[in-house]
Amino acid sequence: MTVPAIYPELHAFLTGMNQNPPTPLSTTEIDRLIRRIPPTFSELTPTACAIAVEIHKQLHLLKTDVLFWQAARQPATQTQRYRQIQQRLGILQGYVEQLLSLGDG
Repeated sequence: MTVPAIYPELHAFLTGMNQNPPTPLSTTEIDRLIRRIPPTFSELTPTACAIAVEIHKQLHLLKTDVLFWQAARQPATQTQRYRQIQQRLGILQGYVEQLLSLGDG
């Protein structure tokens, strides 16, 4: 199975985000990644398709997390939202790594 090029690019993006705080993270970059995901997953195996759908969903949730983080005014709320973003990035990283490993095998 060949994995679409967006997923290795997404893996590199997430790796960079995990190394640096998401302060410069913008919803524009997330939107660009979402638009690059194929509209159908017909070329993927059923397992890979399920993972790709979950990645797509998690990217949308990450965008929402970032919007809430940007809108937060209280330091405690900002910290909480920041932790949610970090957790979401970790979840996404795991799914992308699973998908890429399926492509290798």
